[in-house]
Amino acid sequence: MTRERAYFEASTLREHGRLCPEHTPEVYHFDRAMSLMGMRYIEPPHIILRKGLIAGVEYPLLADHMSDYMAKTLFFTSLLYNNSTDHKKGVAKYSANAEMCRLTEQVVFSDPYRVSKFNRWTSPYLDKDAEAVREDDELKLEAAELKSMFIERAQALIHGDLHTASIMVTTGSTQIIDSEFGFYGPMGYHIGAFLGNLILAYYAQNGHADQANDRKAYKKWILKAIEESWNLFQKKFIELWNKHKEGNGEAYLPDIYNNSKLLSVAQKKYMTNLFHDGLGFGSAKMIRNEEDVLRDVQIVHTMIDREIAAGTDPGDVFVFGLSQGGALSIASVLLYPKALGGCAVFGGFLPFDSSSFAARLTDEAKKTPVLWIHGGADSLIPVQEGRDGVKFLRGLGMSCEFKEYDRLGHTPAPYELEHCERWASEIAVGEGKHGHGRQGPGEKGGRQGTATGTRSKSKFLLFCGVFNLFSK
Repeated sequence: MTRERAYFEASTLREHGRLCPEHTPEVYHFDRAMSLMGMRYIEPPHIILRKGLIAGVEYPLLADHMSDYMAKTLFFTSLLYNNSTDHKKGVAKYSANAEMCRLTEQVVFSDPYRVSKFNRWTSPYLDKDAEAVREDDELKLEAAELKSMFIERAQALIHGDLHTASIMVTTGSTQIIDSEFGFYGPMGYHIGAFLGNLILAYYAQNGHADQANDRKAYKKWILKAIEESWNLFQKKFIELWNKHKEGNGEAYLPDIYNNSKLLSVAQKKYMTNLFHDGLGFGSAKMIRNEEDVLRDVQIVHTMIDREIAAGTDPGDVFVFGLSQGGALSIASVLLYPKALGGCAVFGGFLPFDSSSFAARLTDEAKKTPVLWIHGGADSLIPVQEGRDGVKFLRGLGMSCEFKEYDRLGHTPAPYELEHCERWASEIAVGEGKHGHGRQGPGEKGGRQGTATGTRSKSKFLLFCGVFNLFSK
């Protein structure tokens, strides 16, 4: 996997930010050679929408904000607004993001319908359901049509992965992030990914219900948000179309669609087709939703495999990650078939249901030592996520050191990086126990049997960060 995904993330954020700055964080700087991006900090109390849906938080402006984002980014990058020359230039530019598109083609439209090592479900409870998907010939035909549409229909510049973990929210703000899958594709995939994730959240509420809250009222709110998201999107999209119907767009030329009745019929047909496309793509995403993390895990595994094939010892490979990158790091290490040098998680979380995940780990993977650092003042990913993750890892018999800093939020601090450096050095070159360096404020926690050993001088460090910075 190339580093170009960072370029396409920055490019998509900039273009969508130009069209809808209210809901897209500004990119201040991007260095293509370094795959380094500087963008606006999305400050607390913003959290990942998926976390809010799990917690049962209502977001009164979510439908309005998401419909605004989808209407503007889709309309203004389509042939309804642009001439065919400019549109094809955009298509050509983003066609180079082929590797990210191929991942989607594989995990969304192919793997669920065949036996694949990347498939995951809650076994044994859903074994028959997974088998039913693989044996449903009619469903396979529908999936093939959706796959062809995904590959061939370059309607607009879409986010490419608009699920609820790519959206950060408060009750008054909505920000769309993580657009490294951006390309010119079918509008329905853009819309269906978001709505499909809300439908999944609706059905998941029964699992979050308890005696104090049966979640019935919250389920009604989710259904209302789904309905309002589509209705508001349709209204805003048509308003943009009517406002710019005399412009440069070449899909419906004004001298051909020269009366309001004909244009109205065309618009109704267009939106009906778009709604059906969204239903189809949303369903495909729902079938494959649990594999979003595994898709990124596959990318990390490919990078590790490449280094090992080049002569790096697996014990000299260290994987570090912050926030969602921390979740990706621990998932990648736990699912890798060999023991690695180590994994450090900064303010992360376990991205899987632990009850069904433990059986997938190999004995070799359990030998990889883990350092987990979390801030007690982290409002984005609460420290309890770290405590639960460490408890799970230790329950598997893994070596896992946990450091908790009471006053640390969801940002890296020098003292935690220094602690990580000492920890990795002890493992890599046998420098001994942690005995020096800066003490962090409110430092808690301790180590459980961290492995030590002498390593070679060649090390491979993989950083999985919120800015998708991968560095050797």
